[in-house]
Amino acid sequence: MVKLYNIVISFSIFTLQALAIVKNFSEACRAAIVDLETVEEDITILDCTSTTDEKIDKLELSGAFYYNVTQSLIDKISTYDESLKQLSFVRFNSISEDLNLKSLHLSNLKFNALSNGRKNRYRGDKYTFPGSFLKTINNVDTIEIYGYHITQEIINGFSGLKNIKAIILSSANIDDDLDFSGMSKNKNLVQLELGTYSTEPPLEKFPESICQLKKLKQLEISNNSISSIPSCISNLKNLQILIMENTKIEKLPKEITKLIALKELNMRSGELIAIPTNIGNLSKLEKLNLNSNKIKKIPSSFCELAKLKILDLGYNENLPKIPSCFDDLSKLQELTLSYNNITSISYPIFELKKLELLDMSYNKITKIPSDIKYLTKLKYLDLNSNAITKIPDALGKLLNLEILHLSYNKIKNLPQSLGKLTNLTYLDLNDNQITGTIPEGLNNAVNLRNFYIHGNVNIKGRTLTNPSIISCDYTGGNTITNEICLDPNSRCDGHNDIQPC
Repeated sequence: MVKLYNIVISFSIFTLQALAIVKNFSEACRAAIVDLETVEEDITILDCTSTTDEKIDKLELSGAFYYNVTQSLIDKISTYDESLKQLSFVRFNSISEDLNLKSLHLSNLKFNALSNGRKNRYRGDKYTFPGSFLKTINNVDTIEIYGYHITQEIINGFSGLKNIKAIILSSANIDDDLDFSGMSKNKNLVQLELGTYSTEPPLEKFPESICQLKKLKQLEISNNSISSIPSCISNLKNLQILIMENTKIEKLPKEITKLIALKELNMRSGELIAIPTNIGNLSKLEKLNLNSNKIKKIPSSFCELAKLKILDLGYNENLPKIPSCFDDLSKLQELTLSYNNITSISYPIFELKKLELLDMSYNKITKIPSDIKYLTKLKYLDLNSNAITKIPDALGKLLNLEILHLSYNKIKNLPQSLGKLTNLTYLDLNDNQITGTIPEGLNNAVNLRNFYIHGNVNIKGRTLTNPSIISCDYTGGNTITNEICLDPNSRCDGHNDIQPC
């Protein structure tokens, strides 16, 4: 037994030392690894960073679900000087009710009861989070709690945190009818996030007491069964970011357009059937995400969002066209219209001179208009899974293009102009009807790293010799085409059984 014990201890030390090397931990962090073993032998340091003077400023500990956050552990951590500002507890079973954190001088405190794997989930009421110890926290400005049961006691505990700026409660079981009004005493509170885990009974009602937190700049209430937003939302005049993903909301109240400071609105994965007709009142809006809803029409006032930079209307399915006034969105940089039964790339899009990303994949588009050449700043173009039959020469004018998705179309040609795309790093032409020759000019695309052209009819010519390519696929549908040969200068490993030229 003694020998076995010594072997286990030696292995533990070796593992910790190896971890320190792999993580490139500093001397101060390596010392902490050994030091913390005097409190709990199997506590693991997941992350640790130090300032230039070798004082620890960030520490992330893992307790493997069968340890508690105890006072003895806190007392040991408090010896790491006042330089420690970020402290995280991951996968600890529970937290001692008599915990006292006055000896710490943190700015960020995190408790995470979730596992790391695919079964990551809220782990039940036995993983308790006593709100009583919150009053012992001194200077923390951000507190994050993941995977615990959130009760009124915890919410009340936050009201005494004078310096708190951000409260993040995520992947948790959050009690209904919680009263957040006490948080109005937190004069510095600007960010509040509430997120239930999908396997738990989700929130069914928007907590109206949140409307009293008038200094909030960012509010997130996601993954729930909330079906409406109360009119009191208009009280949050300072709100700049509103995120309500994965809800049951079908209609936005007109009061939401009174949030004149709003810069980001994210209602992704909901039940929205309409956009407010006066949405143009959100004059400062820069980012709007309405992906995966049931929107059928875009109101004309939408085009009054003059500062909009990022717009995602993908996955609405019943949104076959966009308003002709879309060219008024002159600052737009990213536009996603995938999965919408759109049949053409219409004219207003070509007027968006600052557009860098265009995603119109999974539609019914049959043609790439030559006017695509006017989108000179485009870096990302995704038109996969449409019915496009031809690549126009005009596509070669997009000199800033880096990523091009054209798979699952009906393309038959490969124009020489593709070789002009010298900034292109990714080109996907999989599963089309190409019978032509691979343009030798594509070797001029000096930055091309990924090239995929499998699943076509009969690819001809030679494999690319571009030295930057690291991933490629030239295979046919069920067999390898016999009209393409392997150039001796090709370096990609994806040539399979292609015969040498």
